[in-house]
Amino acid sequence: MKKLQVWGRYLREAIAPAFGLVFSPAIWNAGFVVQDPEIFLLVTLAKEDMNEGHRYVDHFVSDREFAWQSQKRTKQDSKHGQLLRNHGARGQRIHLFVRPTKKTGPKPTPFTYCGEVDFITWEGEAPISIRWQLRKPVPANLQGLLSVPSP
Repeated sequence: MKKLQVWGRYLREAIAPAFGLVFSPAIWNAGFVVQDPEIFLLVTLAKEDMNEGHRYVDHFVSDREFAWQSQKRTKQDSKHGQLLRNHGARGQRIHLFVRPTKKTGPKPTPFTYCGEVDFITWEGEAPISIRWQLRKPVPANLQGLLSVPSP
C-alpha cells in the first residue's frame, strides 16, 4: 500500500489502492465515495462541461477552508448527512481530493490530495452546503491551480 502525500497529484485509479482498497469504476467514478472507515470527496472545480445535475457549488474559501455541496438528494438527517456531520465520533476519516478541470487535453486531470478535513458547519437541505477545515493550508504554489482566493 503506497501512502499518498498531501498536496501530491493522483489519478482516480491510484487513490483506492493507496488506501488498501480495490478500484472499481462503479464505485470510484463518483464525487462521494464511502469505504468505511474512509470517506472520499473527489471534487472537480470547473463544472461547465458537466450536466446540470452535477454542478455542485464547491470551492476554496481560503487556504484552510473548503466549501462543498452534497448531492441534491442528501439531507442532514439522512445516512450520508449523518456520516458527514459525525465522521470523527464514528472513527471515520474524510479525505479531500480536488482538481481544477475534468480533463487536461484528452486525458483525465489528476486530483490534488488535500489531506484529511474536519467538519466546521453546514446549512441547507437537499443539497447540504458544508464547510471543511483543512489540516494543512494549501501551499502558495498550488493556490492558483486550485483557485484559492487571495487573503
